[in-house]
Amino acid sequence: HPSLCFWGLFNELNATWVDQPGPAPDRLIAELHDLARKLDPSRPTVAASWMREPSPIHALPDQIAFNVYPGWYWGTPGDFEHLFTDLSTIMGGRRVGISEYGAGASILNHQEGPLEAPKNTNTHFHPEEWQAIVHERAWACAQGNPHLWGTFVWAMFDFASDKRDEGDTPGRNDKGLVTRDRQVRKDAFYFYQANWTVEPMVYLASRRMTTRHLATTEVKVYSNCADVELVVNGASLGVVHPDAVKICRWPAVALTSGLNRIEVAGRRDGKEVRDQCAWVLEPAV
Repeated sequence: HPSLCFWGLFNELNATWVDQPGPAPDRLIAELHDLARKLDPSRPTVAASWMREPSPIHALPDQIAFNVYPGWYWGTPGDFEHLFTDLSTIMGGRRVGISEYGAGASILNHQEGPLEAPKNTNTHFHPEEWQAIVHERAWACAQGNPHLWGTFVWAMFDFASDKRDEGDTPGRNDKGLVTRDRQVRKDAFYFYQANWTVEPMVYLASRRMTTRHLATTEVKVYSNCADVELVVNGASLGVVHPDAVKICRWPAVALTSGLNRIEVAGRRDGKEVRDQCAWVLEPAV
């Protein structure tokens, strides 16, 4: 089938398999590789590892990829800056794939002010804003990176995961860019749309954090337009040009007590696209 690109040989084999009962997996992996190449020489074999150190099983498939979660299960989003180089180095300079990366997010959880990772990702607080930060940093480091042959977001949709009790719903993995019912596209979805689509678009991030307690806030917009204008309560706060990953920022926007109307207009090649939302500033409790 034309949608098949690779034949997968393994995913996240435990780094301590040498201490486990039973035969080592390397012989079986090699047999699977040879069988795949015999039955279908047109497609490469691949595998996904979570071991960020050299291992002989990394050399068995045609290509190797890694499941990595800086800023979520370990480290910070800043670790993406060196991670891809480090992974290529342990593979002797070969390009590597990133078969999983991302962060959990609930459209019901939000974080106002300076953003930071949840101290424990097994809790029920998975702010949508932090997921966006992780994806922004990952793509900023991945696009055009000479050490990579491909990257794969984990995942497109939230999905069932029986043993989990985290985020807003037990039994769910909420790393999707879209909710499980396919009804709500999270902020991170629109970040990729701004970077990957050709149709003009503009999107106000943190739109679902409708109740605000900080009178001064950053307004962040994803857009592939040439310039984007922000209007707050009818007053223009100026035009910003998107950066290298299609983000526009107005860092210190003053909100008034009560209802605030937030509007943006993006313009490109004579076309204009708009987005809007409403935030309510309430006194801090």
